Formats: sequence, structure tokens, C-alpha cells
Amino acid sequence: ELLWQLARDGRTVACTIHSPTGAAFQKFDDLHMLHSGKTIYDGALSEVQPYFEALGYKKVPEMSLPEWLVDLTSESPRQKQTITGPIDMDEMEEQGFGRNFASIYDKSHVRRQSIVRRDSTMSLAVEETKDLAAPSQFSRLLTLLRFRMVAHYKDGEFLGTRFGDKIVFSILILSLYWGIGDNTDAQSIQSTAALLYFVAAICGYGAAAFAPSLTLERSLYYRELSDGCYAPATYYMAKFIEEGVLATITSLIFCLSSTSAVLFRATSSYILYLTI
Repeated sequence: ELLWQLARDGRTVACTIHSPTGAAFQKFDDLHMLHSGKTIYDGALSEVQPYFEALGYKKVPEMSLPEWLVDLTSESPRQKQTITGPIDMDEMEEQGFGRNFASIYDKSHVRRQSIVRRDSTMSLAVEETKDLAAPSQFSRLLTLLRFRMVAHYKDGEFLGTRFGDKIVFSILILSLYWGIGDNTDAQSIQSTAALLYFVAAICGYGAAAFAPSLTLERSLYYRELSDGCYAPATYYMAKFIEEGVLATITSLIFCLSSTSAVLFRATSSYILYLTI
């Protein structure tokens, strides 16, 4: 449906497909059939059935159009010529020449029409417009943020790994250091210093939630990079912004919760320290 809508909007969609469903097959406008690496049909989808039926093969009602075409061009078709076509294909097969659809196509009017259509299409002068220019890297960055980042932010599994560790560590701090900020004895001061170190070390544990996403997206990244969708720096910046926004929010929540639980004096410098 998506590709069909893109085609309706004036875009050219080339799709390689094998054994499609009848409903999906009817979405196409033109068909280019290959058999043993050679073209056996190139033209409108609506004309493919009359073309092969003119060769002496009547479509089986029980089969959909794509099933019939796949069976017809297979090495062991379930049906034979029902009427005499321009060439007796079954006789050729019995004599060891095979079912040479490619040779018939080369001499057919369908091929001549295909050549005329291709030459007329190639001769069209495409006026260069601003819309045809490649988008800038900044535009591609906005596209990544608009679609991929927003989709990730709606994914509970994606958000859970980012917020989950902060919740666990907050509960751990609450159980170990509740109210320790009001104590001024040597032991409490040492425990407070250990807590600050513990909070700083959480950054390393938080990175463990980020690293798997890079591994999971590696194949997609290589494919899109090969297709020229964006530059490596654009992808890095999109991931940096995506993770940076979440890291800032989770760090602030963690900072405020730990400050209120431990009874530290929530100065701006301390909150900035925990956030960073």
C-alpha cells in the first residue's frame, strides 16, 4: 500500500518480487518478466495474460495471475498448450529445445512497443527543479530526528532500559543513605563521599543501555549508509541528540530524587554535578 501510494504521488517505484499474492500483484502498473536471465515480457500488467494466452496457454481459473505466470514459466509446468499458438511450445520441449519464451518475445509486437515506450521515456527532458536537488545533511538530520527518534520515544522497551537503571539505583540510594546529609560525623562524611563517587560511576552503567542499540541498528546503518541516506557524522549527531535528551531528563529526575532523599542541600552546583 505504501509503495502504491508513492507511485500514485508521481514517483517511480521499481520492485523485484517473486510469487506475490494476487492482491499485491494487481497494485503494479507494468511488468518486466525474466526467465533464465532473459526477458520474456515487458509491458503493461493488464496485457500479460492476453499475451501468453495468445501463445496457446489459457489461464487456469483456479490460479491467480501470478501463480499462473510462475507455473507457466517453470521447468515443470502443470499445464500444457490448450490451443495452437504461433509456435508449438510443447513440441519444442519434447524435441529438447525447451520452452523458449525469450525468442518469442524478441520477435513479438510487445517488445517493439516496449522499445518505443523506453525510447520516448529516455528522450524526455527532465527540468531541473529545487525539489530534485539532494537534501542537505541538516535536512537528513531533521528527518532522522522526526521519524526515528520520535518512534524510539514511543517504544516502551527503548525507554525502559534508559529509565530502569536510574529507578533501581534511586531505590538503592534510598535504602542505604536515607537522611545521611544531616549528619556531620566522620563516618557520615565518608559515606557521603562514597555516594558521590557512586553517582558519578552510574554514567558507566547507563552506557550499557545505549551500546546494544548500536549493535541492533548496525545492519540498518550499513544499508542506509550504502544507499547514501546520510553521512556518518549525521547519524552520530542524531544518536547523540536522541540519547542526550533522554540522559538529561533521567539525570535530572535521579538528581532531584537523591537530593531530597539524602537531605543534601540542593544547590545549583550540586544538581549540575549530578546531571553531568
